[in-house]
Amino acid sequence: MAAHDDLQLHPTFSLHILPCFQEKVNAIGSENSISCMKKAIKDGNPIGFDLGDINQVKAKSQKILLEVAAGNMPQGGPAWGINRVRNFARWMDQGYAP
Repeated sequence: MAAHDDLQLHPTFSLHILPCFQEKVNAIGSENSISCMKKAIKDGNPIGFDLGDINQVKAKSQKILLEVAAGNMPQGGPAWGINRVRNFARWMDQGYAP
């Protein structure tokens, strides 16, 4: 189990959130969530943003939390475990530590 899979008292973006986005996505093979999300398209329109950019993640954090909690993200799996979801929510609640 990676360190970012453990429940953290004070999660930070660089140590606990970003590594979750940097992991390879199973169904896509060599890509990670960051590269996939940058290229995201819905109904023919680009909707992507950079999961590696703390400010963009902060701006979309509520939507991201809903998606990871529901198991819809990362697309292609594997879904985040409960500790990752809790760490993301705690990171938000504690003011988005870099």
